[in-house]
Amino acid sequence: MNLSLITWNIQGIGGSQFHKRKNVLAAEIQRCTEAIVPDVIMVQEHHLDGDKIDKIGNICPGSWTNTWSAATGDRQTHGGVLIAMKAKYNASFTGRGCLVEGRAVYIRIKHRYGHLGILNIYAPNSATERNEFWLQLVDKKPDADLWIIGGDFNMVEHQEDRSGNANGTVQGAEKDAWDKFCLAYNVIDCWNASNFQMQKEKSLLYSRVGGSVHGRTMSRLDRWYLDPRLIDMKGKCIICPGTMFSDHAPVLLHIKENIRCNPHNVKVSKELVMDNKWTNDIRRLWSNVKWLDLDPAHRLAGKIEECACFFRKKANELSHSQTPLACFLSGRGPKEKISRLK
Repeated sequence: MNLSLITWNIQGIGGSQFHKRKNVLAAEIQRCTEAIVPDVIMVQEHHLDGDKIDKIGNICPGSWTNTWSAATGDRQTHGGVLIAMKAKYNASFTGRGCLVEGRAVYIRIKHRYGHLGILNIYAPNSATERNEFWLQLVDKKPDADLWIIGGDFNMVEHQEDRSGNANGTVQGAEKDAWDKFCLAYNVIDCWNASNFQMQKEKSLLYSRVGGSVHGRTMSRLDRWYLDPRLIDMKGKCIICPGTMFSDHAPVLLHIKENIRCNPHNVKVSKELVMDNKWTNDIRRLWSNVKWLDLDPAHRLAGKIEECACFFRKKANELSHSQTPLACFLSGRGPKEKISRLK
């Protein structure tokens, strides 16, 4: 399944200019997604109460399935999040819900490797509140086999994610809570992944411009976090040029499945190939691979390398003449087996 998503803190379409801003928002989303038509749109800070949510319908032309959480506060003008999924995925839809009112909603769809959860986050501004927020999300974590998490995190993990010498990386008690959150959902920032990093040349480096006592600062507050199994696939992560609509820029994510393993040539001895015990060991080693059981440090590529090392080790144990053994892998993903030994 190839999947395209966009996350954007729109900073409100409520109030007296509701209808006008709704139309402008739809136009801005279309402008930002000319190259990649999104399957999922995630919005933070829509500032809509329940009545306006009922009136708004879809935020973009077309048929969408919407998962809303209304804004909070006395006048319901703070926060509010939305996940809009194209209706064509309704057959794959397996669940949705709100984890924190006005701040976190999720959907769940069937994926090739199980249930894929997509979580939209609008984190609090205060480090103390964020600390509690991350722990809430851990306690309320829905069932899913792998996760895509995006939104406005209102903090950065690394100094290079803020312009100049501005301070303010996650630390202290919040850092502990944040680490628990990432571990519970098994996600990492895709921005520095080699399969996504090539897009930085076409992308902005920061998603938000804000004021400070020293002038303007820029930060990468809006991000995408993925399960490492998704990071292994090729994709694009692009921060689009901002607009006057919001001081946040939309961030696009496109994931393209790319898990086919090409044949490998490995040299082994003729005698070794004729050894039934050895060939059975190889088959047993590969048959233990189950995609969903692989952790980040021991993924599919690592298991393939383990098999290759096993070949080389056994070949080196014998001082016989070497002959090519062509390929022990064929097919796709977890269905791959040792197909033929020559």
